[in-house]
Amino acid sequence: MRITRRKALSTILLSTLSGCSAISGRKNSPGWSAPVGSNPLTERIYVDEEYVAVTTPTGGIQLFSTDSGTPVGNNNSRENDSRYAGTPTVSVDKRFLTITDQIHVVNDSGEEIWSESLPDGGYASIESPPVILNGLVYTTTSEGSMYQIDLQQEIISEIDLPPISGYWWDSRGSRVVLGTKSYDTTLCDLNSTEVLWSQSGTSLAHPCLYDTDIITSSIESGQLNAHRVNPDTGMEQWNASLPGIRITFCDRLSDGVLAVVSQNAWESSEPGQVTMIDANSGTITEKYGIPPKTIPSGDVFEGTLFLTTFDGAVLSIAPESGLRELFKYEDKISSPPTVRGENIVFGTNDGQVVLIEY
Repeated sequence: MRITRRKALSTILLSTLSGCSAISGRKNSPGWSAPVGSNPLTERIYVDEEYVAVTTPTGGIQLFSTDSGTPVGNNNSRENDSRYAGTPTVSVDKRFLTITDQIHVVNDSGEEIWSESLPDGGYASIESPPVILNGLVYTTTSEGSMYQIDLQQEIISEIDLPPISGYWWDSRGSRVVLGTKSYDTTLCDLNSTEVLWSQSGTSLAHPCLYDTDIITSSIESGQLNAHRVNPDTGMEQWNASLPGIRITFCDRLSDGVLAVVSQNAWESSEPGQVTMIDANSGTITEKYGIPPKTIPSGDVFEGTLFLTTFDGAVLSIAPESGLRELFKYEDKISSPPTVRGENIVFGTNDGQVVLIEY
């Protein structure tokens, strides 16, 4: 199931995909694709050694074998009758969960084993996957509630926190940081169930954690800036000016290096940028232009940032190799990539899930 090894990567044109089929690439090595309806797949796809789990546009979950792309179970058992799209699927002990205005859980045979409405009548934020801590799942809702979900006991418990309507999560241990609808950046501890720190902003932030510090953003006089803040002291360690109007992804690339993706409005023809920042000093060390309509969010694996573009490109960026186009899919890509081992998985605008090896 190998298309090409990393050292020989170049642009690869993929054949038309239909059903569960092989992908032709360099040396005619196969990957696979499989249909998940006909609507765009926009959420991050779950991947492990055994299963690929895809959140459907109507809040269901479809499972596939990672090795072969063979569907697991039948379609009817995996569908959810919801008015909303679901969160990216997460897994605890081979129980797969997505959240809309309901909890929807299937087992590793693709059978629904739990479905229950959220207590507050709201719906979960779909911008980021729920957080898992000690086998328990946490999510926020449109009504500002935070819930703890026990998949084994099938219990939903509300966390005693002030209303937090979170869009994006990042977590380290029990600490989670969120960007909120009210333009706050908020740090919470899930063990002690308290707000540790909060800062008002002027725009929607996509914060991340670096060690115990927070990387967040602001717009001042039209200039987008990234900031590193110590939440224990409230002191700003550095700020760095970036192009664009928003940060769409931020993560540790390696020790001492941050990768920050900033972009313009989706309809803009202006390119975005990946900026490598020295995490200690805030010095910008590398800049890479990326195409307009690069899919918000990305994935980091073994010191490399992976991105997808709506026009069908899979990109990799690393300091030692620079920016490379790994693959070119002939249709539109609609989801961020998920990278596990040598597998890259993404969803397409015509409802296909695609797995390639790199």
